[in-house]
Amino acid sequence: MSSRNYRSGANFEREVKRLLESKKFYVVRSAGSKGAVDIVAGKNYVFYFIQCKASHRIPLHTYETLESASKLAGAIPVIAKKDKGKVEFFSLRGGKIEF
Repeated sequence: MSSRNYRSGANFEREVKRLLESKKFYVVRSAGSKGAVDIVAGKNYVFYFIQCKASHRIPLHTYETLESASKLAGAIPVIAKKDKGKVEFFSLRGGKIEF
């Protein structure tokens, strides 16, 4: 991954973190982890494992790893993407999520 792509991804993760914090979530960003979960967010005893994708290409193994990690922890797996300048959230369990 080029440093430009890394910076773009890291900036997007920070944007998602700020957005969720503005909605009163407790948020932890796993900076530089290159793992299944970029962000853990919780509110009202519900936890979300979030994979942030600045690009629209999401490899199948990303979905599988995120689903496995979420299942082990009892969290809801979510993909965060940007479309037309707006952050959108999608549950692996069924469609778009509005926080």
